[in-house]
Amino acid sequence: MDNNDAGFVGWQPDQELAPAHALGFLSPRAVLPSMRLFRGIFRQSQYLDFSADSRMVELDGAETFGEYLDRLGVPERLQVTLRGFLEMTMGRVESSGEAYMRTYLAEMLLNADKLYVPEKGAGALVDALADACGDTIRLSTPVTKVVINDRGGV
Repeated sequence: MDNNDAGFVGWQPDQELAPAHALGFLSPRAVLPSMRLFRGIFRQSQYLDFSADSRMVELDGAETFGEYLDRLGVPERLQVTLRGFLEMTMGRVESSGEAYMRTYLAEMLLNADKLYVPEKGAGALVDALADACGDTIRLSTPVTKVVINDRGGV
């Protein structure tokens, strides 16, 4: 029986699963922890969103995302993949709360068709902000106050 006979018309597992394998999700040591991670995300998906009425805060305990991955037994190679994916947009995530990071993954996995990125990538927003601010951006400088003008601008 080939894939077409089984109802998988057009599905080519060797090609479609290659990225998951390359990223470490399908290694023998990562399959079970990956299933635990994603099962938890899907099971709590109604709470793992960034809407105002989300229960995400109630789910987030003292456990960091790194500790959560360790508890699930996620191998280091897969942890590096997940951190890299999250850090592209969120900065350092190891010490972030596990529910917050799971919420971000849930949004990316379950709502991918509803997510939008600027035409030139996420960096385009930062570039536009930097252009608008001119020479007023100072790195590694503590913020002592934020002043909001009459129009609501900073």
